[in-house]
Amino acid sequence: MSSSPYGSAVAPDTAEGQRTTTQILADYVAGAEFDDLPARVVAAAKLYILDSFGCQIGGATMPHAQVALALFGELGGVEESTILATGQRTTHLFAAYVNGALANALDFDDCYLDIGHPAATIVPAALAMAERLGSSGREFLNAVVVGYEVSLRICDSIRPTRERHRIGPTMATWQIFGAAVAAAKLLRLDREQMLWAFGHAGVSAPVPSRLKNGLYPEARPFSQIKNNFGWAAMGGVLAAQLASRGLRGNRTMFDTDENFAVMAGSDRCDHARFTSGLGTEFLMPLTGIKQYGACRQTHGTLDAVSALMESHDFEPRDVAHVLVESTTGVHRNFDVRRPAHIVDAQFSIPPLVALTLAGHSPARRLAFDRLDEPLVQELIGKVEVGLDPEADGIFAAERHIPATVTITLADGRILRHTQRSPSGDPEHPIPPEQVRAKFRQLTAPIVSTERAERILALVDRLDDVASVPEAVAAW
Repeated sequence: MSSSPYGSAVAPDTAEGQRTTTQILADYVAGAEFDDLPARVVAAAKLYILDSFGCQIGGATMPHAQVALALFGELGGVEESTILATGQRTTHLFAAYVNGALANALDFDDCYLDIGHPAATIVPAALAMAERLGSSGREFLNAVVVGYEVSLRICDSIRPTRERHRIGPTMATWQIFGAAVAAAKLLRLDREQMLWAFGHAGVSAPVPSRLKNGLYPEARPFSQIKNNFGWAAMGGVLAAQLASRGLRGNRTMFDTDENFAVMAGSDRCDHARFTSGLGTEFLMPLTGIKQYGACRQTHGTLDAVSALMESHDFEPRDVAHVLVESTTGVHRNFDVRRPAHIVDAQFSIPPLVALTLAGHSPARRLAFDRLDEPLVQELIGKVEVGLDPEADGIFAAERHIPATVTITLADGRILRHTQRSPSGDPEHPIPPEQVRAKFRQLTAPIVSTERAERILALVDRLDDVASVPEAVAAW
């Protein structure tokens, strides 16, 4: 075994013989069958797909999403896959890009613990390919599940130390594999082709961009392309397509001391995690469905503020001071009081807290147009973002971002609430009916009630759908 922090060429499980890690992953993708999925996993997949559809459609309301919609609308292309928000049919590559970009536009899309939004690349890629190929609903569901199971293991395996995370990997860098796997599964790639698809995806992955995406004060305002999920979704589909046509790629993407962890800018690699529990221990249900249209790191704070508003009788003008105490990352990076645009506001604690107190909770969507209201501006000035010395330890051990909010009222009352993990996390799952309500809410400005209900009904019965393109056309 290599002494390098990046692992070795051979998978550590001796029961797997001499197959490499990349070969084990390729064999899993090639052999995974829908009939082997537990019912609970199929039910979860439907919820994540519905949530992603809602985010893709609702994302079209965002100003920066209009740029992608206009550009790809002009480009046109072979009509084979659908941009959900507009109904435009275009090439499957273009559809994967636009739907992937729109899925993350509202910052309402699912979140894998603290480090990813897997649906934003997996679901658009799977839908684009399923429409192109005429796949069944079962094939589509299976591709989505396999995409989650492989990509989340890659995420966990190459997770850097906290120090390196600040300058290193970003989400799209590993999420391209979710798109590649979902597309490859629908293309029915064999083991050799899947190895090539991993190779193509690895060399096409967006570079780590954390220092330049705008999270840190010196890089604000936040980049409107954010995580670059459109590119990752399209790149994953392209990787699978090229492999399906015989274009050879690197066959050892997750093997040797020079594996993908190095390429992604990580400083370590847990080699065993790539394949641990593959096919039996499902990671997809550990992905949270968001309660608010804002960065996940703000959700503990918003939960705490909401809990205090629900349990105590006070008006926004009664608030004298709000102290938010959370992790070093929140303290250092989220104390932004005049966000430049709505994406910048998604990563800004004082405006989000002020909007919530003023009755404009991001649980409905982020009301950026309300930020200039006098009451909201007054409340922003009363919010202090502090540091909880215990929060970093909880974050390191549990991958949760805790927050304590203390509201001091003008009459002298002091209200305090601590949220150890945000709503929507596995410990506090959002009920299915609430996910459906969120879908209706997000899609209402874009599609009719009738169309929204048709999409809901389709997702509920996906495992009985004979042809995904015919079902989408019926919307």
